Amino acid sequence: MGKGQTPDEAIEKGDENFISLMIVKLVSKSTLPKTLAPFYAEFYGAMMLVLVITLTAGRSELAPLAIGSILMVMVFTYGHLSGGHFNPAVSFAVMMRGKLTPLRWVFYAIAQVIGGLCGAALGDHILPDGVDGPIPSYPDNELGSAFAAEFFFSFALCTTVLNTATTVSVGQNSFYGLAIGFTVLAGAITVGDISGAVFNPAVGTGLLVIAGEWSDIWFYWLAPMFGGFVAGVMFHLVNSDEDDIVFGKATEIKVAGAAVGAHVGKYRQSISSDMSTKDFTGRTSIVPGMSFRGIVEESTGMIVH
Repeated sequence: MGKGQTPDEAIEKGDENFISLMIVKLVSKSTLPKTLAPFYAEFYGAMMLVLVITLTAGRSELAPLAIGSILMVMVFTYGHLSGGHFNPAVSFAVMMRGKLTPLRWVFYAIAQVIGGLCGAALGDHILPDGVDGPIPSYPDNELGSAFAAEFFFSFALCTTVLNTATTVSVGQNSFYGLAIGFTVLAGAITVGDISGAVFNPAVGTGLLVIAGEWSDIWFYWLAPMFGGFVAGVMFHLVNSDEDDIVFGKATEIKVAGAAVGAHVGKYRQSISSDMSTKDFTGRTSIVPGMSFRGIVEESTGMIVH
């Protein structure tokens, strides 16, 4: 579709994909698809994650790899729309970070939990007769160990998200999905037999509800959510120079000259009005009238940008 053309004009001209243009024409009549897109993204990503867990956990030695891989793929797929959380604990940490409003967190969590329920139900339907899906659990009398496992790996997951995908000092990167997926992969291999390696209330709720087991749902909410809370607090303590916090419906983040991650010494980044970067939530970071540059002072030996 040419610049400045409406869908009707492009259709009449006849030099565009007619089917695509008709869809654009229909969608452009309402803002509803754009409004619902982030919530659909969170629903679909959570559904696919739980579907893979249901079909692989306890049935394949490669289950941790499959689970980490689908999470990585979903993060890369929908990170630009919703942030690609697929996890109420991660969304809570992002809210603590200041990139998500409390009300939006509620709607994200609802979409994620519904996605988890649908993924577990779909997986249960796909499994052959007589084969049950996985039920998250921990050994008897090992509640403390299981809680520690779920808390620390949920904390690690949320910390990874916040520091690879929401920091201005990291800038645009293509590794955040890998980092997030491999965190879950490492956790699944390490503590799968200790706590069930859930790290996600939407996953725990979906698997337990579809299995008809309700007694441990509280556990798979409390431990990951506590991990997300602590990760959010620690982010502000460790990354005190990431001063781009904006609440509400703002679409721009005003970055006052420097946004420093604790890992890069004195790093200064400014962004011109015609060269913007987007963080994990899709918001654009700009400083009008300034040039884009990265400067490392008192170098720690790291090459940055």
